[in-house]
Amino acid sequence: MGSANGDDGPGPDVVRHPDSVRLAEACELLHAELVSLLVEREHLVHVVRHSLEALYLADFGPLKHELLTLQVTNRRMVRRLELMQSALNRGALPGLVEVDRVLDAEFIEWEVRLHRERAKIDTALEMLSQTVTPDEERALRSLFRTLALKLHADVNPNQTPEAAQLWLAIQDAYGSGDLGRMKALALLAEGHGLPPPALDSLEAPRVRRAELQSQVGGVVARLAEIRATWPFTLIACIEDETWVEEQRAVIRASIDAEKERRVDLMLALAGIESEAISGR
Repeated sequence: MGSANGDDGPGPDVVRHPDSVRLAEACELLHAELVSLLVEREHLVHVVRHSLEALYLADFGPLKHELLTLQVTNRRMVRRLELMQSALNRGALPGLVEVDRVLDAEFIEWEVRLHRERAKIDTALEMLSQTVTPDEERALRSLFRTLALKLHADVNPNQTPEAAQLWLAIQDAYGSGDLGRMKALALLAEGHGLPPPALDSLEAPRVRRAELQSQVGGVVARLAEIRATWPFTLIACIEDETWVEEQRAVIRASIDAEKERRVDLMLALAGIESEAISGR
C-alpha cells in the first residue's frame, strides 16, 4: 500500500462515480456513431454520387447529347430563318456571310455547352472503366474512417487551417479511389487531431453527450435529405434494364421529333434562300 505522500508507491485508485462512467461510455458510443455516420455521408457525397452520375451518363449521355445537338441545330436554323426573313421584310437582300457571322456569335455558348457535355460523358466512361478491387475498397474505407476521426471538422471543430486543407485533400483522394495518395496523406495526418476532452465532472460529460446527440441527429437528417435528391433517387432503378430502356425510348422519341423538325426547317430555309438568290 502506498503512503500518504506517495513515496512508497502509487496512491489508491480514484473511484469514478457510476454516473460519470455511464456518461463517459454513452459519449464514446455516440462519438463512434457520429464518426460512422459522417463517413457514410462522405461516402455518399464523394463516391456514390460520382458512381451514380457516371452510370447515368453511360446509359443516357450519348442519346441526350445527340438530342441536344439536334435541338441546337434546329434553333440555329430557326434563327437563320428569322434573320433572312427580317432582311427580306426590309426590302434588303440577306447577306449569307453576315448571317453566318451573327449566328456563330449567338450560338457560341451552345457550342461550348455541347463540348462540355461530351467531355462529361467521356470522363464518366473512363471512370467506369477503372476498377477497384474489393480489398482496395475495404482499405480505402477503413483508412478514410481513421482519417475522418482525426480530421473531420464535425468531429474536431477546433482543427487548424493546415488540418482543414489536409481533410479536403483526403476527400478528393477518397472520391477518386486513389489508395496510394490516401496512404501518403495518412502519413501527413499523423499528429493532427485532438483527443476528446477529459470528462472530469458530471456536468462536462452531460454537455458533451447533448452535443453529440445533436450532431448525430443532424447528420441522420442530412443523410435522409441526400438520399432524397438526384442522383441518389436513381439507386432503385439505375440497374433496372427495363426502366433504363423505357427512359432511352423517351429520349429516342424526342430525337425522332427533332429530326422531323429539321427536315421542315431545311425545306423552309431552301425556300427563303431561293427567294433571296432570285432577288439579286
